Amino acid sequence: MQSSPPTIFVDSLPKGSSVTFKDSMFFTHNGPGATFPSADQVRVKSEAGDHVLDRKNTVIFESLGLVVKFGKEPCVTVAEGQCLWWLSRHLPSVPVPEMYGWTED
Repeated sequence: MQSSPPTIFVDSLPKGSSVTFKDSMFFTHNGPGATFPSADQVRVKSEAGDHVLDRKNTVIFESLGLVVKFGKEPCVTVAEGQCLWWLSRHLPSVPVPEMYGWTED
């Protein structure tokens, strides 16, 4: 008997303009009091050309083990973060980047 595909219930997705996943590896590695870089810090890194793979909307904070994707819709959306979060929790065999959180500036 074939199992039915997983269903995404919108009400089960994390919502909000600022969401932090305290159970993520970011906090395991950096401690429970760790904080994400501010929007200004992300902009400074971007202006300095510290991009990942020449992607102008992605910068790395190596000391934190963190890659930050930033920008405006339609290039960066909360829906993308929700999708990655859902996939990692409901289809763990699918390799996706771990979401640590998001915030809107």
